[in-house]
Amino acid sequence: MSSAELWPSIVGEIFDRAPRQRSRYTVSLRTDVFRKATALAGYYSDYSLAPAMGVHRSTICRVRSGSIQPGKAFISGALTVLAPMEFEDLFEVSERD
Repeated sequence: MSSAELWPSIVGEIFDRAPRQRSRYTVSLRTDVFRKATALAGYYSDYSLAPAMGVHRSTICRVRSGSIQPGKAFISGALTVLAPMEFEDLFEVSERD
């Protein structure tokens, strides 16, 4: 079977998968603590913080504003850059409404 013949079946498999169930829990940033911690660590702008965390500047802005939840890259970057801060210091886990 050629790749042209396989392509529709591969795409179909991807889109036919059942949607993931949403978790009961959500993770949010403790923005006041995060702001203080980044300033104490010497990061006074999202432009300087983003490369250190390994995320895009817009991701930091969107997580700070609450429009998106912090993902794995954001969480791991924050914990690395802002050590000795711990997960519980920077993030809050709560049940979804």
